[in-house]
Amino acid sequence: MKSDTPKTDAMLELFRVCAANPKAKEGLEIFLQEIAALKQQLSDRSSYILTREHNDYDQYGKYFVARFDRLPSIIDIQNAIARDDCSIVDDELAAHILTGGGRRKDENVWWYLTKYTTE
Repeated sequence: MKSDTPKTDAMLELFRVCAANPKAKEGLEIFLQEIAALKQQLSDRSSYILTREHNDYDQYGKYFVARFDRLPSIIDIQNAIARDDCSIVDDELAAHILTGGGRRKDENVWWYLTKYTTE
């Protein structure tokens, strides 16, 4: 069966392959999930701002460290802090920052990750 458009032909062929092969159907479902996730990321107009504060009675305010176009990973956080003040951040602190950050114990520098959404 042939149609009058290449797009329809491709869709029919994909349907035929998926109907004949369960593994191809599984792969297609994963592929479509990935496309949906990418579409969501592209439609999200959020930025994430990483800042730090020092335990000097907040007299200096927040220091800008980095801006991310998407939710950063632990490695993104660690790299941004290393560039900012040459500190090495362990995975536990980076994970804390990813949940918003703030004071944990009695450290003198606090890190914050804030999400900003534009309309």
